Amino acid sequence: MFIKPFRKIEKGLWIINEWSFEYFHWLADALPRLLAAGDYQQYGPVLLPEYYATRPYVVESLQRLNVPVLFFNPRKRLLVKELTVVSPTASTGNFNEPAILPVRERLMVHGKQAVRKIYISRQKAAKRRITNEEEVIAIFREAGFEIHYFEDYPFTRQLEIMGETRVLAGLHGAGLTNMLFMPPGGSILELRNVGDTHSNSFYSQAAAMRHSYYYLLCQGSSADTHNTDFLVDTAQLKAALADMNNAEIKSL
Repeated sequence: MFIKPFRKIEKGLWIINEWSFEYFHWLADALPRLLAAGDYQQYGPVLLPEYYATRPYVVESLQRLNVPVLFFNPRKRLLVKELTVVSPTASTGNFNEPAILPVRERLMVHGKQAVRKIYISRQKAAKRRITNEEEVIAIFREAGFEIHYFEDYPFTRQLEIMGETRVLAGLHGAGLTNMLFMPPGGSILELRNVGDTHSNSFYSQAAAMRHSYYYLLCQGSSADTHNTDFLVDTAQLKAALADMNNAEIKSL
């Protein structure tokens, strides 16, 4: 690499780690680092490997924030005369409120009223799906939930939906990250793997975003939450939704 030709730029800003390419980590880890830099435009463009440009949420969020970006080829040399590296604002899966709240403030699309109840399905995902999804969807519909497949929507459309959402439910996965763009005071229901005591990122996020957090333990096909499918106990799901509804009524 040292003997290869290089491209030289004066300034650049570094906000990523090895996981930042994924939806949760981009929104929960990388963007808080960007906004923590304050007047970030003074540090030059945000430097991102060129494969980041294939992720619409990366491109669209930077456009909405009016952030200059340089997508570079990681197989070629890039010499940056003055590189500014922003430290993480919290360990992955945890949240520093003064750092994460500005992400919502800068990107949230304010709807007319936050009344929608949304269930995010992973039925189209390659892994971590619900084996009795049809029964689960029927229960959510009966409880007044809309069923959405967020991978079908552009990033801006997801922001618009979340700006009108009061209750968000879904299996442990990136879709729940969208609670970031709900108005404060919402409710979150996470379907979790039985025995998983360490995947608490969405509990931490709900606390930082000032949402009420609920969870339902579901039987996974293995202890590996990220690579297992789930069976949801429908009776327990109905009870959990009833508890959430009763809590909402009491808060009015």
